[in-house]
Amino acid sequence: MWHKRWFQFAILMILAFIWGSSFILMKIGLESFSSYQAAALRIFMASLVLLPIAIRQIRILKLKDLKSLLIAGFIGSFFPAFMFMEAETRIDSSVAGILNSLTPVFTLIIGLLFHRMMFRWSQFAGLSMGLASATGLILAGDGFQPGSVNSYALLIVLATCFYAISINQIKSNLPHLTGLQVISFSFLFIGPVALIYLLTTD
Repeated sequence: MWHKRWFQFAILMILAFIWGSSFILMKIGLESFSSYQAAALRIFMASLVLLPIAIRQIRILKLKDLKSLLIAGFIGSFFPAFMFMEAETRIDSSVAGILNSLTPVFTLIIGLLFHRMMFRWSQFAGLSMGLASATGLILAGDGFQPGSVNSYALLIVLATCFYAISINQIKSNLPHLTGLQVISFSFLFIGPVALIYLLTTD
């Protein structure tokens, strides 16, 4: 089934819908919670869903993987969640989704600078287009008025940079773990931190 083109395309469309709707759902969450509460709730609920998987796979967890898993957890999920939620208090969810596409741009840059990643000129062309588009959105400011800088958009740019650091860390140091193992183990560490924060709020 997984080798059939139509099935792969269907799964891609479903994932795109889920991914795209997350930015709208963040906006809806802000109607009831503060940005930090909503971010912590997202992290904590995700950790609860992934907890059974992490427990079932815990025997393969090695001490040498701990540093990379902490980076994947905090740099790749925890801090970006708070940055995105805070940014969405002042920018549209559609803009947040577009700026999130900077992730592959920063992944390539960080890979080239720190991980000796090879690249093709077509990737460089795509990188340049992504940077130009994101720069235009950031400079547009609130209400897309030329001449101003939307500082909240810069939070998402920083979050995508964090994503890129995490992706390169996983690719370089955790190739022996599956994606599900990496995410479940990393959330095993950040879930309790999110819960502790939630317990300090109303």
